[in-house]
Amino acid sequence: MARRTEGSINNDLAVALRYMHPAWNERTVLAESTDVLAESAGRRPDILVTNENRLGGVILETEFEPARTVEDDARARLGNTFASDGSPVEQVVAVRIPAEARNPDTRLEALQYSYKLCTNGTEALSWFPADGWIQGSLADLAAFVETVTVSPRQLAAGVNALETGVRQAAYIIRRSMEDNYRAGLEEMADILHQQDGEQTTRMAAAIITNALTVHAAIAGDHSGIRSLTDPSMRFPSDVSPTEDVLLAAEVLDEWERILRIDYW
Repeated sequence: MARRTEGSINNDLAVALRYMHPAWNERTVLAESTDVLAESAGRRPDILVTNENRLGGVILETEFEPARTVEDDARARLGNTFASDGSPVEQVVAVRIPAEARNPDTRLEALQYSYKLCTNGTEALSWFPADGWIQGSLADLAAFVETVTVSPRQLAAGVNALETGVRQAAYIIRRSMEDNYRAGLEEMADILHQQDGEQTTRMAAAIITNALTVHAAIAGDHSGIRSLTDPSMRFPSDVSPTEDVLLAAEVLDEWERILRIDYW
């Protein structure tokens, strides 16, 4: 009986992983694929988990136990760049595959794997966990990979953008309400069970930001929910003729529909 090799196990693992996430398919989970890294078309990552546009992603380096070189292989991938968009390889998962997987009749979903994450952070390379390995099923490994698909660099940029946006929104809210509706600031503070002040307004701005983020995220998945860019949700701005702003009443109407969605 032919046994699985390290090349064939990657193809089988990729197929199994595709069943673990609704967004994973033949385009987003690739095994032994060339032209992935900009440095060399022939340098094939064992497995790459990316998105539909093939932008960035997480590399999995695999090896049958005892897997003495898999950590070195994972570390060596850091510093490469993805050919699709030029972004750096920031996170690589080293995976130790149990020897039983060599048997082609063994179900990969039934095995326990050892894995750890190598990250090229803003200051230095690091491992998670720092010592030892995480033990888990293929489903556990898939959940771990999904968690680390967002790069630290992109996450930091997103956090900075969120903080800046909330701070700017709070400034606009306070300036507008202090001039036109001072009592509204007190009402908003009462709703939030806070004292009126800059921090309370930032809290309100953060809640609004969160709501709009949820709205934008689900509009594409629910045909009955209008997106925030829908023309019926907006009207021309008094400040700039080339811009428009959201109609609050339309947003609230749409949230009446959003709150009726059975997410469970």
